[in-house]
Amino acid sequence: MATNQINNQSVNILLAKKYRDNYFQSILHRPGKGVTEEFSSDTAAGYIRVVRALPHGVTGRKLGASTNGGNFNRNDHVASAAEYELPLLYVYDGNFDIPEVQQDMLPLNIVEQEAKNISGEVATQINASTIAAQLVATLNADLARTSSYVIKLPATATASSARDALLGAMGLLENGDAANGVQSFPTDEREIIARPEFYVELFKSNNILAGGSNFAQEMLARGAISPNTYVDNGMSYKGEFMDAPLYVASKAIWSAAEAWINSGSAALTAGGLNTVQAIVCAAMGTARGVAMPETFKQIPCPIGAGIRIQPLIRWGVECWLPDSVAVVAGNGFTTPVTSSNKLSVFAPGSRQVASS
Repeated sequence: MATNQINNQSVNILLAKKYRDNYFQSILHRPGKGVTEEFSSDTAAGYIRVVRALPHGVTGRKLGASTNGGNFNRNDHVASAAEYELPLLYVYDGNFDIPEVQQDMLPLNIVEQEAKNISGEVATQINASTIAAQLVATLNADLARTSSYVIKLPATATASSARDALLGAMGLLENGDAANGVQSFPTDEREIIARPEFYVELFKSNNILAGGSNFAQEMLARGAISPNTYVDNGMSYKGEFMDAPLYVASKAIWSAAEAWINSGSAALTAGGLNTVQAIVCAAMGTARGVAMPETFKQIPCPIGAGIRIQPLIRWGVECWLPDSVAVVAGNGFTTPVTSSNKLSVFAPGSRQVASS
């Protein structure tokens, strides 16, 4: 009986193409929306260079004044930008074996399924590390703020309170970050990452507008929070709120984000941030670099008949402007941050010990 068979070279091509397609479909923070992202195909590089705009601090002057009133400004020149090297310290490089006894000369469906598993895991880890970096930055910064960047929901959350909380978080980003030359974080660079239950509450608030309009009926049918919601923007995209795209992150992603956070010298207690319902983030505040090859390595399996797939993905994330991230949390939220115990980002795979 004929089977769908491919040779070793075709395995490399198929896996790389499928891998790249799935990777970009499942990432939550889109470049320019929530993060500033740089991409490279060179996985041997240790850094990706990101250009960061600097605040000028230049003020107006008066011609004819006794101080600096001449035809030319006598103050020192200022730099307009700085190059920032973002280290690619996070690595996804597991070994994946496909035994020959399960292949029957390597049917196409086995290879595709393995590629889907790998791409899904990579996307989860990049999503989790990005959310973790943003949460760590803004929660640590809360210690020095006069008012918290965590907007708490009332004890009994309602549709309108969910909307009001998100409006409050948006309002915080309107304040910008004056110390770093940001008067207001641009609306068109913001993104909302929400838990499913928070999205449900937010959608309920839009039901008030249902009436008899065609737009409202279509929104209800799709479960969208705004009229122009299309799957092309990503499977987790649910629409826009105050012109910011909203993406729903599953419980698995939020749990994975917690696993990327260290409290003191140990991993954050499981469920330590489970009352966080959503984050609002602006692209200029978070840098992310990703290095992914055009193809990845495939060798004969060293432990027996079959093939071994060896992907190598490197990335780095840093939230350098904590005021670019605001948090919506449940009424029971308690910050794990104290003056002697700040949070940090720590790759969970680094805590694992290989079995003998």
